[in-house]
Amino acid sequence: MNNWKTVSPKWIVTVFFSAFLLLGVFVFPHYGISWDEFIQRISGYISYKYITGEKDILLRFEMTKYYGPAFEIILVGLEQLLNIEQNLRATFLMRHLTTFFLFFVSTVCFYRICRRIFDSWKIGLLGTTFLILSPRIFAHAFYNSKDIPFMSVFIISVYTLMCFIDKKSLVRAIIHAVVCAFLTDIRIMGILVPALTGLIFFIDIILNKTRGKELLQKGVVFLIYVMLTCVFVVLFWPILWTNPVGHLILAFKEMSQYPSYGHVLYFGNFVSSQNLPWHYVFGWIGVTTPLFYVVMFLIGLGTVLFNFIRKPKDYYLYYKGQLIAMVWFFVPIMAVIILQSVLYDAWRQIFFVYPGFVLISLTGIVTIYEFCRQRRQFFLRNVWIVVVCLAMGFVAFRMIKMHPYQNVYFNVLAGKDIEKKFERDYWGLSYRQGLEYILSHDSGEEIPVYVQNPPGEKNAYLLKPEERKRLVYVKDPMKAKYFLTNFKGRQDEFAGDAEEFYTVTVDGFKILGVYRFGS
Repeated sequence: MNNWKTVSPKWIVTVFFSAFLLLGVFVFPHYGISWDEFIQRISGYISYKYITGEKDILLRFEMTKYYGPAFEIILVGLEQLLNIEQNLRATFLMRHLTTFFLFFVSTVCFYRICRRIFDSWKIGLLGTTFLILSPRIFAHAFYNSKDIPFMSVFIISVYTLMCFIDKKSLVRAIIHAVVCAFLTDIRIMGILVPALTGLIFFIDIILNKTRGKELLQKGVVFLIYVMLTCVFVVLFWPILWTNPVGHLILAFKEMSQYPSYGHVLYFGNFVSSQNLPWHYVFGWIGVTTPLFYVVMFLIGLGTVLFNFIRKPKDYYLYYKGQLIAMVWFFVPIMAVIILQSVLYDAWRQIFFVYPGFVLISLTGIVTIYEFCRQRRQFFLRNVWIVVVCLAMGFVAFRMIKMHPYQNVYFNVLAGKDIEKKFERDYWGLSYRQGLEYILSHDSGEEIPVYVQNPPGEKNAYLLKPEERKRLVYVKDPMKAKYFLTNFKGRQDEFAGDAEEFYTVTVDGFKILGVYRFGS
């Protein structure tokens, strides 16, 4: 990649990220409220109230006490600062914008990671574009305050890791410790980054044959990093203030075997979330990631393995970034398989491995480009550039067409009859559109509605107050005028004594049905 090295035209990079930021600010109001947002908000309030003096509150909310509260505390703090606690519409729009902003910051760090690994600002922008043009990741970046913040801070932590490894200074150790602690306090799986930091640190010492005074200096800096990480982990997670070690162990046990007893629809079969097939994560990634990215990943994976097996020491010394990407992607998935961790709602809990996937895909793209360049196949090289641009353009086109439901993206590997094979809008974002349609086509002062699950009620908070008051939610479907369903947990459509009034359809399959009783 040295031949690609050039001075980065800062204005191109600035325009790129400015455009992305403006795009996010423009589209963030378009998304509905997801199933878990109220629960996440409650978990943030619990920690916030504990910090501000209500010391017994953690004991009264057993279900959420081991939810990592770090990001949620920030969201609640912004609520209080902006004085919008009573305005739920403003509250959830603020949450969506803040979640996106954290993702935006992580894309800047991801650009710098890619640029570091491939020694090219162009590949840096290409990798960032891949991350942004990942339909499911893009949609979740607005309303998922659990998995996207964890992925975002994971990216930032890998960037600070690379900076720390390059120059083992005290300042970089402190910054990396703060980021790692914040990551762990979003989700306990964040301890992977400190573990990776220690592994790389000691491998570097062994391979570089560090001795004497230099070894002592680096050892002291690393110990300071470890101690500060531990201190900040406790500081950012209120439940750890009383019994840090005990609560950390309990949090790890609960999060690795989360008590979920439901079933998930996977390739046409309902399987227990506690007894998933080993290929569950790979299967979901395979059918929900753009096919071009998947193919490039396989080529990149083959390239890394082939070169590492030939000369492992040299490959580590010169291509450490690719190996970090391999660890980033594969180790958490292997941990999930070995520990038989509970997963549900597709693969969102493991989103944080996806940037590693993108880095390996970039390796595949660069491998093909370099193959053409080194053999002076300039025509094929230019053709390859066009192919990559067209592939990204096609993904962007589909994302625009699906907006704001990029969260139900499937590629051609998913096949036909998506409704019978996979959960679609499992978090119920589309309820918002269904409610808006009812209100715009029914002039009644009171409209009784029955919804299949909680998001059907929660999405009403994004409506105007005068419109929301017209909706009357009933517990008995026989008393309802309209029934709304996102088909979660069921393969068939609503089959009661009702007519289909409205549907939200994406890519040819239904994600929401609105049914009307009577005329």
